[in-house]
Amino acid sequence: HSINWHMFGKCGDPIRNWQLALFADSDLAGCIFTKKSRTGAILVIVGDNTWLPIGTICSKQGSVATSTPHAELIAADRATRQLGVPLLAVLERITKRSDLNLTLEEDNESAIACLKAGYAHTMRELSRLHGVSLASLNNIYCRKPNSNVFKLKYCPTKKQVADVFTKSLKTGS
Repeated sequence: HSINWHMFGKCGDPIRNWQLALFADSDLAGCIFTKKSRTGAILVIVGDNTWLPIGTICSKQGSVATSTPHAELIAADRATRQLGVPLLAVLERITKRSDLNLTLEEDNESAIACLKAGYAHTMRELSRLHGVSLASLNNIYCRKPNSNVFKLKYCPTKKQVADVFTKSLKTGS
């Protein structure tokens, strides 16, 4: 027996109404053997009548995170650098639009506070262990002129669609 999972999309808006939503999530110590967290992310073209997934990430983080915000910031960084920024550039080129927005949807308020501040004294190891620069993420999401293109938004956990990419799929009988 196998599990059948489907990703679906719908497009009911003209290109001029499209925006990008980047959902990033993690699970703290999701691997029972290594205690490493998993990063999950999905980039979606959104509009009033549009939901088109165009990229996903599902990967184990490189070293052990010490807290949920720590793991969430690693996920936000990977999602931004591996999905958000590259696909924003491609979509701008394809659609010939320079007014596209990319909104990072984050469900951890502590991680959002760290992103807005651009630093976290309790997470100084992020840069060395994971290559994550809070100052760089702060510059992308919170500083002018980038804040016209890149947005940061709280997403309730129940609406965090990247959560599914942090879980192991169990096979049933």
